[in-house]
Amino acid sequence: KGGSIRKIQNSWVILIEYGFWLGLDEMEQKALLAHELGHIIFWPPACVTNLSCQEGADLFAAVHTSPDATIGLLNKLGNTVSDPKYIAEFRARIQNIEKLKPHQSLPKQ
Repeated sequence: KGGSIRKIQNSWVILIEYGFWLGLDEMEQKALLAHELGHIIFWPPACVTNLSCQEGADLFAAVHTSPDATIGLLNKLGNTVSDPKYIAEFRARIQNIEKLKPHQSLPKQ
């Protein structure tokens, strides 16, 4: 659901589900494209498991768009799954991206 990337001969092709695309705001659309582009780097054997490939692509998207846009995208993608295992994975992926948000410092006393 959402998007995927395929290597066809010497070219990469990004496939995006049209209905899902229309449900994203502009920044989430950019995050989806960045996530899929991130899979050019985070593709086996560069990452060992599917989850590590997804986390790498999430990081790429967050750095090249914003953590908020990537979190918004992941929340919408997470709403499309019903398997508890995948729901837990989406929550963990969102928590990883939350760590990239700048933290506000406390006012000096």
